[in-house]
Amino acid sequence: MKGSHLNEDILSLIAALNSVELHPDQISDMQNLDWRAMAAAVEDAGMAGYLAELLLQPGAGREVPSAFAGPIKAAARRTAAMNNFYNFECEKILKKMSDASIENILLKGFSYMQDIYGNTAARRMSDIDLLIRPHDRKKVMEYLRAEGYSEGVTPSFRGSHHDFDNLSDIKGEAHFINKIGALAVNIDLHWKFRANFPMNDYLDLDRFPWWENCGTVLIGKIPAKRLSPEMQFIHLALHFALHHQYTGLRWFVELGLFLKRFGGELDWEYIDATASSPDCRKLLGVCLRLVTD
Repeated sequence: MKGSHLNEDILSLIAALNSVELHPDQISDMQNLDWRAMAAAVEDAGMAGYLAELLLQPGAGREVPSAFAGPIKAAARRTAAMNNFYNFECEKILKKMSDASIENILLKGFSYMQDIYGNTAARRMSDIDLLIRPHDRKKVMEYLRAEGYSEGVTPSFRGSHHDFDNLSDIKGEAHFINKIGALAVNIDLHWKFRANFPMNDYLDLDRFPWWENCGTVLIGKIPAKRLSPEMQFIHLALHFALHHQYTGLRWFVELGLFLKRFGGELDWEYIDATASSPDCRKLLGVCLRLVTD
């Protein structure tokens, strides 16, 4: 994974904290780390909750100085509060869509967070990603506007609702934001799986069987549809490869932890058949190699 030495140091720390016992050479290497810079990088990546959880393991944090542990635990508390807020809003939106018979799939975020990390405060939520049917997009946009959401566009955009809708149709997605007091909820609607040009023409992601391979997860008391583990792996890997160009501590760690949890259970023959194009297989292969390394 491309990145600074800080990312490498953080990944080494995660590996060490996941070890049964720290080796003397690991302890020696940890003495010279820039702990304050690492804490800031972890918080910036939204991973404070996960690191704080690792530090709570018996004996895990004995070699980690307060310059790292203190800021991480404080950031983890803020993440927990923000995610609780997001969880409430997500549950409310899912219920309204269910009542209106609007099909949707919850992507990323809360969809597998409990399974991957063991809790829903491990990493910071920055938005709610929903896959909807193309014919439902205008109905969902109208609902969000009625609920106080506004279009999330660049400051230079001067178009009308109609212009926003037309632009969204081209992209196959739309971003909405709702400011509630000092907090804000971001929602990303998707009705097409798009990759950056020209990869979209090569991969043809809309032909993948996303809707046909789903399970469910509880968000509060509301059952939400989510991708099957196989399709979730494909989505996580392609998101990391295409949208983040193999960078981003949060997405890399999450991909690795997902494979740690589900790798032995995945139907790899199905994944190979689904991601059948040479280009897609190469992208997934690079992700697997990076995680292995």
